[in-house]
Amino acid sequence: MNVPRRRGIKGVEIAAICIVGRVPRTRRGLRGMPGVCRRSSLYNIHLRHDFASGHLRQRRTENNKKQGLIMKKLEQKKNRQAGFTLIELMVVIIILGVLAGLIIPRIMGRPDEARQAKAKIQMEALESALKLYKLDNGSYPTTEQGLNALVEAPTIGNVPKNWRQGGYLEKGKVPKDPWGNDFIYVSPGSHGDVDLTCLGADAEPGGEGVNKDINNWEVE
Repeated sequence: MNVPRRRGIKGVEIAAICIVGRVPRTRRGLRGMPGVCRRSSLYNIHLRHDFASGHLRQRRTENNKKQGLIMKKLEQKKNRQAGFTLIELMVVIIILGVLAGLIIPRIMGRPDEARQAKAKIQMEALESALKLYKLDNGSYPTTEQGLNALVEAPTIGNVPKNWRQGGYLEKGKVPKDPWGNDFIYVSPGSHGDVDLTCLGADAEPGGEGVNKDINNWEVE
């Protein structure tokens, strides 16, 4: 059976199916068809148009849902990454404190080695606190601001806008090295963003044995 074809709404190709038989093409289109054929053709036009419109709406709905899920997953991933960074640094500080309590008593019979081990652990804890400071404020404390910026909000130099209430050190004060001296802090440093040095037992640069300097860029 030959099927005359017409182009329907929005470019959808419509097959005017006539159950009576072949219908000649006329300028009047569907008006030139027999009644039964004309009704059948109009029915198929509406049926195909409704199907195409419904399919398009369904595709758009599915695409919108997919885009929404993708944006939601990206937002959740971003939040997880930021939260993990803060938690990770806090856990490092806690672990270092525990290690100090476990290791130092075992080598108390060798006081010089015990002090050197403690100095290294203290420096690692200070580095972790400095990273938290930078995470909140965008930069490390300057050399002028010093390590005291970890316990008191600086009022000179690059004043932090998001300084954490309570500070960045657990006991609220900057620790002394095992020999009772201050750690040397420089930022920006010669060996990295932050240089930390413990001057050893003699509190003087250089030295050997217990007097040897301990530097954060040399600590493994």
